[in-house]
Amino acid sequence: MRVYRRQLSGCRADGNDHFGFLIIDTPSVLLNSCNVAENGHGIFLSGAEKCTLMNNSMEGNRYNFGIYGGDEREFIHSIDTSNTVDGKPVYYLLNATGNPEGGISPMPEQYMHPTVSDSTSMT
Repeated sequence: MRVYRRQLSGCRADGNDHFGFLIIDTPSVLLNSCNVAENGHGIFLSGAEKCTLMNNSMEGNRYNFGIYGGDEREFIHSIDTSNTVDGKPVYYLLNATGNPEGGISPMPEQYMHPTVSDSTSMT
């Protein structure tokens, strides 16, 4: 694992009873190309702001991904579909209206982990 200026790249966390990666009250963390498997929680952000998650793989965790915050700014992150849960893309929607992909309803199974925050008309 390499950590530099709040950057973790090319790392692995597996077999933990609690968290693979728990990022608490830390702004601007980059988690890139990490494998997170067979943990209680895979990747969890709590009170963090402006984090970037790219190319991370989460598999077989009890809870793969989660965000907790008490303020809207703690939900503003860059989390793209290069992140996967059990091989399927993560869709992190913030301030969205309607559904992704032109209003697909219901959300298809390929959206393994949709996370919706501060959004409207999501069906």
